[in-house]
Amino acid sequence: SSVKSLAGLDPLKDLLGDVLTRLEALESKVGGGAPIVPSPPASMPHGVAGEAPAVKAYDAYVKSAVVPLAQTCDDLGGLKNMGQLLQDAWEGVRVVVVLASRSKAPTDDLATALGPHLAATQNAVKSIRNLRLDREWDCHYKAIVELLACLSWILYRAPQALPAGCVKEALGSAEFWSNRIRK
Repeated sequence: SSVKSLAGLDPLKDLLGDVLTRLEALESKVGGGAPIVPSPPASMPHGVAGEAPAVKAYDAYVKSAVVPLAQTCDDLGGLKNMGQLLQDAWEGVRVVVVLASRSKAPTDDLATALGPHLAATQNAVKSIRNLRLDREWDCHYKAIVELLACLSWILYRAPQALPAGCVKEALGSAEFWSNRIRK
């Protein structure tokens, strides 16, 4: 069971590594990019024709890494509905990625501006944190909770704060608990 669960974490590890590489590349090129102002339409369906490249890339990453991780969580059986909650959390971030592709940077505090749009992510993360699992799943649970910190990259505004460090730290913390599963 532990070996099977590690296979599910590998796509996420790859995803975080790819995100980290892209963020570092963007940070080195831009040095001061600006996030978003929340003012797009209320509904943002997947796969809209002419979707921005960033949204397409985000969807591809979710499909290749988050969905397999979520499926593995569901397949393990001891993690309750964690798989669906993981997908819900990343879907909430997708809303902001879509906003960023369609809007200008907010002039006020980024967390305040994006707060209403991140409600789905916040609710999913809170629900994961509130899961009560059997002790045998502690390391799995802790690995997932640690990696959820990487979702906060969406609130970083360059040049004051750059998201690559946040993702790196979340990856390292999740890896620590993943390695405990292997033992």
